[in-house]
This record gives sequence, structure tokens and C-alpha cells, in this order.
Amino acid sequence: MFLSAIGRPNAAHKFDGRVGIWRCSVPDVTKRASKNRPAGVPIERDVVITAEFFENQMRTQVVPACLEKMSWAKQITIQMDNARPHIGGGLFDKLNAWGATLKPKVAVIMQPSNSPDTNLNDLCFFSSLASAVSKTLTPNKEVLAQVVEKTYRSWHTAKRLDKLWRLKSAVLREIVKAEGGNQYAMPHRIDKYTPERAPTNKPR
Repeated sequence: MFLSAIGRPNAAHKFDGRVGIWRCSVPDVTKRASKNRPAGVPIERDVVITAEFFENQMRTQVVPACLEKMSWAKQITIQMDNARPHIGGGLFDKLNAWGATLKPKVAVIMQPSNSPDTNLNDLCFFSSLASAVSKTLTPNKEVLAQVVEKTYRSWHTAKRLDKLWRLKSAVLREIVKAEGGNQYAMPHRIDKYTPERAPTNKPR
């Protein structure tokens, strides 16, 4: 599993939209020798996402990366879904209280319940990334993680990410037409949508 943060590209600030992608894992070592590697070799072990793990990722990875890459923003807004690890133990309030002390300030908001299409990752980014990664043979998790990170850096250019953001804008318009419901037609043409430049400091 990977945690991804992306924002809308901003050419004026030389921001390509890529904040970062992180494997949800912890450092470990192999316990037994195998035909592939001896015992004691450093590896990354995938973990079940808990509120504690997610908070650590936000504090040590996601938010620092946002501050570094969007230092020009007046405020950085991070949209998350309503998964339990994102809100357990009062995490939502803790992150917002901490974010208010940073410069620029960082605010955390939740997407509407049962509305994955309002989140760029779920709408199209992850499927786009998976499609690109599937073109490379990945015999194990370590290789997969390397390919995901490499593809993230090379495949999703500012131009491609801007196209995904325009798709999201088109989808949001369709959701409004459907009065907030999920029964709407997925737009096939996004070139006709020329939304106003929304703030570019909102990683999803």
C-alpha cells in the first residue's frame, strides 16, 4: 500500500504537482535465509495502517513535503477520505491543531462520505499510476515499490497531472448536476472544461 499526495501544478512557482508517494512499511530484516537472500538483510515490511502509523506519516513525510514544495502558499489544504485510520483517536483535530502552528498553515479536510470521485487519487490518479506500473515486471514487493516510485516521478508530468485535475473539475460539475448523488454520467470530453484556476495548494 502507498500513501500519495498530489496538488495542482503551478508553473509560476515551478511546482509540478508531485508532492510525494510513500510505501506504508517499516524497516525490518529477513529472519531466515532463502534462495533469494540470506538472513539479516534489511527490508521494508508492509504494515496494517493504524491511526498512529498514519499520524506519523503525516508528521514526518506528507506535511514536511508539502511545506517544502509549496512554501509559497498562503495555506495548504490536505483532503483525506473518512477511513478510520485518518480520524481515529481524535487525529483529525490533532493534525489541524498542529497545522495551525506551521508556516504556511496546514489545514486538513475530509471528502464527502461515500464520494471517492471527489478525491483525485481515487478518481483517476491511482488507476493511471497502476496502468503505467503494470507495464513493468515486478517479481516481488521490493521491486514493485521501486517501480511505483520511479513511475511516479517520470510518468505523472505536470501536463498529465493538470489533465487529471481538469477531469476532476468536470466530474464535480456532473455531481452538482446530479444534486450530489452518485448517479451521474462520467464525462468523456474534458477539453471543453476550462475551470478557473483553483488554488494550487491542495494535495489530495
